[in-house]
Amino acid sequence: MLGTDWKRFFGHLRSANHADARPANLDVVVATFQVASSRRRSQALRVVASDVEAADPVAAPFAVGATFAAPALVGAFAGAAPFARSFSEGFAHQHRVQAETVATAIRIGDPASYERAVRAIRTTNGVVIAVSDEEILEAKAVVDASGVGCEPASAASVAGLRRLVAQGTIGKSERVAAVLTGHILKDPGLLISYHQQTDPPPPRANRPIEIEPSLSEVERFLPS
Repeated sequence: MLGTDWKRFFGHLRSANHADARPANLDVVVATFQVASSRRRSQALRVVASDVEAADPVAAPFAVGATFAAPALVGAFAGAAPFARSFSEGFAHQHRVQAETVATAIRIGDPASYERAVRAIRTTNGVVIAVSDEEILEAKAVVDASGVGCEPASAASVAGLRRLVAQGTIGKSERVAAVLTGHILKDPGLLISYHQQTDPPPPRANRPIEIEPSLSEVERFLPS
């Protein structure tokens, strides 16, 4: 959880490539904004991030002597995504819905930090989209297969990035940071269900193979 320490966050990004005018030469930050009062997370950045707390301090690192430009924010929401609906209407209305999604950490139907999230999107000339549970689970499977692993809410940022690249909104030459802060073990039940129990198996399901407890059996199933 990054919390509201955006100054430190962008400082880390910048230190990776301090000669560039913007942090690590970033064009985009993609995040999942929970926009909730109890946890105060937010969902939007063209750096690709998830579970980034309260959007209000998003401009802070650019007002304390930093010389780099702010990357655009992309908010990737799940489920009914009332904030994404508001964005599509130019933020003319704040919507409230009954949210349902496998990404429980961002299952928010009545955004409490709405105004702060709106300011973050407008300040960075950002974009807000809604991604489906299917897109989230496929993105999560891609992340998990890398050996890192994340919770569904974090995978929403990667799902959003994949969608925006496919649409051409984010160019393939752009530098994008996806911030995933939720550990894979936050929702192990969903992990087991996706890989072992869903029928028919999803495209990226990795079914376990049961073998006898012997070295010869292990060698037989390992790729040569």
